[in-house]
Amino acid sequence: MASLNNQSLEFASASSRLDGLLELRRQLAVAIDTCENARDKATLAARFLDVVSAIADEESKVVPAGVTGLDQLKARREQRMKERGKQSG
Repeated sequence: MASLNNQSLEFASASSRLDGLLELRRQLAVAIDTCENARDKATLAARFLDVVSAIADEESKVVPAGVTGLDQLKARREQRMKERGKQSG
């Protein structure tokens, strides 16, 4: 399996969690592509899926510029109202 180089470690430690996860996803993809052992490839693929899920979680936390907490609350309330309307109708 490919080892991490110092540049990747420096990047991950000096950046956000999301940036580190994106770099890890890239490195796992390379490792999966170059891996010849089926057992190792399965393990790498499982980690890859975990990282993809973690990236999705991190991206869902990102708030667009100009959106306030009140805007987010209103959007969640409207979404719940729409869902309730679909359930009762």
